[in-house]
Amino acid sequence: MNLIRPGLPLFLLSAAPLTSVSVTAGDIDFVPVVDVTASYYQTDFDTGEDRENRALVSKPSLLTSYKSLGLDAALSVNHTSVMQAKDSDELDKSYTDFRFASRAGFWEQRLQLNLVSNTSHIATNRVDAIAIDPILSSSDLVKARYQNASLSFTPKRASYIGVDWNLNYGNVKTERTEENANRNLENESYSGLGRLYSGNEFQRVNWDITSQYAVTERRQNQDLHSRQTNGRLGIGLVDKLYVIFVGSEDANQIEQSGISSNSISSVSYGTGLEWRRSSNRYIGVTYNRLDREDEKQEFVGLDANWAFSSNTSIQANYSKKFFGDSYNFSLSHNTRAWRARIGYTDGLTSFTRLQLANQDIGVFVCPLGSPTIDQCFQPDSPNYQLGVDEQFFGFSNVDVDISEEIVLNKAGFASLGYEKNKVSLSLTYRQSTQDYIESDRNRESDSIQFSGTYKIGPRTNFNYQTSYSDILDVNTGRKSSAWNTSVSLSREVSQKTDLTLTLRSLDNESEIGTRAYEDTRLSLSIKYKI
Repeated sequence: MNLIRPGLPLFLLSAAPLTSVSVTAGDIDFVPVVDVTASYYQTDFDTGEDRENRALVSKPSLLTSYKSLGLDAALSVNHTSVMQAKDSDELDKSYTDFRFASRAGFWEQRLQLNLVSNTSHIATNRVDAIAIDPILSSSDLVKARYQNASLSFTPKRASYIGVDWNLNYGNVKTERTEENANRNLENESYSGLGRLYSGNEFQRVNWDITSQYAVTERRQNQDLHSRQTNGRLGIGLVDKLYVIFVGSEDANQIEQSGISSNSISSVSYGTGLEWRRSSNRYIGVTYNRLDREDEKQEFVGLDANWAFSSNTSIQANYSKKFFGDSYNFSLSHNTRAWRARIGYTDGLTSFTRLQLANQDIGVFVCPLGSPTIDQCFQPDSPNYQLGVDEQFFGFSNVDVDISEEIVLNKAGFASLGYEKNKVSLSLTYRQSTQDYIESDRNRESDSIQFSGTYKIGPRTNFNYQTSYSDILDVNTGRKSSAWNTSVSLSREVSQKTDLTLTLRSLDNESEIGTRAYEDTRLSLSIKYKI
């Protein structure tokens, strides 16, 4: 609806109703929502302490988005206020989360500028990620902020020589609290990536060289410098058979530390044969030599990239690095009703780097906020690019604790989605291991989430969700796990008002008595869309 005439000053938007607005350059949408939830809950601790209480949680939110030919931007603001009937001085809490994201495209989208600023409240310990919420143990939530800016260039079509590059800056900060005294961060990260590759006009010769350099400045620890370079050259022999030459460097350095850079760096190189039909359909096998510290080792490597169709593709790579065997795997598959994504990666990283490069692993796309699966949809393309006002439904890929430590992270995931007629289903599994190389400790974690919704009628949905996670401290043998299950019935009573009745059960197991408990909660929510 056109509410403002072309040329009218933008500051007059504040006087307009909170709805969709068309201006000369693009469209502005306002989506204000007020969500109020009344809950009764009972918590039984293994220490023998029981808690029975009532809570009122209000969550007003506003999602504002702007879309035009050259610029997209979105701002999501969510305020949470908790009032409890008993022990209110200790348990009452209020805080605000927000996220701003923008994407500007220039030169027919070849050059893109992306800006992100995010403030959220997350669990201090990743062990408690699915158990902690604003009502239960809200003191274990810590305010975390990250800001990221990136400038990238990608040509539309490279005829002879292709050049891609990316420049990135980011910072991560966590608020210092009594519970988070040793985990307050204030880190900065800089990185640059360049890629040089052969264009489509070269038929019997192809090459691809990628190099990335990154620095993470840590306030309380020494800085981490990383350089990764990968190169390959292919020369045609007969028909689709090529001889290939490959090389790889993974160099890392922690300034002024007792960890030798040689122990966390390696170089490999080799040659082999490749069966190649196109740039996205090839399989290569190479014989390689790995150099790390004073050790030399030979191994057979594999590099495959095969697009079976526009809806199904697989990428797989096996090599060796300073930490041993290295695997990278990715599979995506789309049908009319099913979606599947499977992946595995490994490498040296940190909480700061993972937070800035966070890529969710779901197959459903949802609006920004805290959505349920009935608000989401499955995109048609496996290469769908999220809009600035969208997010994936599912787990985040950040398994590392809030810490400045350098981590060797090995993580795999599988995400499945089904959507047809009245049913939507989502299943996500993630497994990872973390080796904290500065404190010499190891951890293993598994997590799974299943969500489903069934449309009973045109205005009534039945929702079910269950999440499980367990984390094992390999050094001490201490294990923590949690089950979080909820069933709900939601009803659209009018065009602007929804009612939801939810029953939730939580079982948190820990060898620390104060963190071992069972919680049962019954909630009634009313959501009003202004």
